[in-house]
Amino acid sequence: MTTPSTDFAAVEFSGSGSKIFPDNVNASTTDFTINSGARIYTAPASLTISGDYTQNGLFDNSRGTIHFNGSVQTLAGTMNTASTDFGNVIFSGATKTFSNNASTSDFTINSGSTVSAPASLSISGDYSNSGLFTNNSGIIYLGNGASVSGTLTGTSAFNDVNTDSGLAADMSNVYSPINGIESFAIDETNNILYIGQGGNGRLTRCDLSTGCDESSDFPTYIDIGPVSGLDSMIIDQTNGVLYIGTSSGAIIYRCDITSTSCDASGDFTVAYDAVGTGIRSFAIDETNNVLYVSNYDSSGVSLFRCLLSTDCDVSGDFTTPYTASTWSFDSMAIDQTNGVLYLGSGISGSGFIYRCDISTTDCDASGDFTTAYDTPESYIQSIVIDETNDVLYRNRY
Repeated sequence: MTTPSTDFAAVEFSGSGSKIFPDNVNASTTDFTINSGARIYTAPASLTISGDYTQNGLFDNSRGTIHFNGSVQTLAGTMNTASTDFGNVIFSGATKTFSNNASTSDFTINSGSTVSAPASLSISGDYSNSGLFTNNSGIIYLGNGASVSGTLTGTSAFNDVNTDSGLAADMSNVYSPINGIESFAIDETNNILYIGQGGNGRLTRCDLSTGCDESSDFPTYIDIGPVSGLDSMIIDQTNGVLYIGTSSGAIIYRCDITSTSCDASGDFTVAYDAVGTGIRSFAIDETNNVLYVSNYDSSGVSLFRCLLSTDCDVSGDFTTPYTASTWSFDSMAIDQTNGVLYLGSGISGSGFIYRCDISTTDCDASGDFTTAYDTPESYIQSIVIDETNDVLYRNRY
């Protein structure tokens, strides 16, 4: 069923009887339609479709591969449940448009092909794009361990990406503090995991050599100070310092990880009692040896800057190069390769991404910052830089 003399023209499946493709048979069709009430119990290992795909029944993909190789094709119907999703998909030829949400294993776009994505696309396998991917402002869920390759920028850039898909089933609850978890940091030099709790200013510490895979690996908490939650933290590995930002009072605590174990409250000192409600995020410019800290406050927010050569251990070491009339700088990231600092802000109905070139300016004056993206969302909660593939990802709320 895969040669010009044996393949199908348009096929349409109806009725509740079994539709089974034998294990050793591949198939080619133009239009491929599964009507309501019909079910394909076993799909072929390789199915080539040059026309439209419509799925209103049930489709057991048998972990096979579907090759969409027509000119202009539409994929419609239910394609995102355990009994309707795809195995591997390969796209060749002109434009392929998803009319509904879909789930796949591997997702491959060959050169010369354009894929117009649905609002929600789940990919449990690998993603490879040698053509064009139109995101349509949708979200992509990537499975744990999935690789992403090919063209990922410009007109083929993703919109929103969630990399937690499928991860929860592989995770066990190893530690559950009563006040929740607000922040993490890993000291790679000393092989220590730090966890900041919410609501009580408590820090928990785990030696990674234990595996940190059961509650007993997490010793008794450390009371950092009379604060609410530990909203953010970062480790300056070069200079050997752990910084923690609080959710009340906007206090920055500091601990020297080279001379102490940061396992007692006395190891921590107040580096800066800043303005604002709380400290939201940290970033370290390793090229220029600068620490950036952002706060949140309903009356307006600030970005603080400190040269790490000063030790950043007293208030006078910090300056305020940039303020904005927004509620918070929720996120921060530094693209060290291209020399750019990004700030993600939040205010009801208007989240901004601000940008400063750290290679040509010191990012120490408001004029150094420009608006890179005026988003329709309320908050930019996280920004991540993939320096290997030269891609910026942002998560919105």
